[in-house]
Amino acid sequence: MINMPLTTAALNALPNELISHGTAITNTARQFGGSIGLVFIISFITRAAPEAGGENPLTFLEGVQSAFFASFLFAAVGLVLTLGLFRTKERKGGTT
Repeated sequence: MINMPLTTAALNALPNELISHGTAITNTARQFGGSIGLVFIISFITRAAPEAGGENPLTFLEGVQSAFFASFLFAAVGLVLTLGLFRTKERKGGTT
């Protein structure tokens, strides 16, 4: 729900002659971020598998739970940082 409005806001901040370059950069960053995020989540899931020899499904579920918890923490930190970004922007613009 955030990708398209964020991309639109970022591209609207660019001059018309740089929009194609901005589109290429945002698409590359999105692909790179998605692949790094996937590696991060898969590493949490597979971390629990060697403990039980990969035979116990409960260890897999524990890995999935830890991956979801780590994803939640990153989302919460991102939300806090985003709220701080808007406050900084308001101060720079002269409004309080």
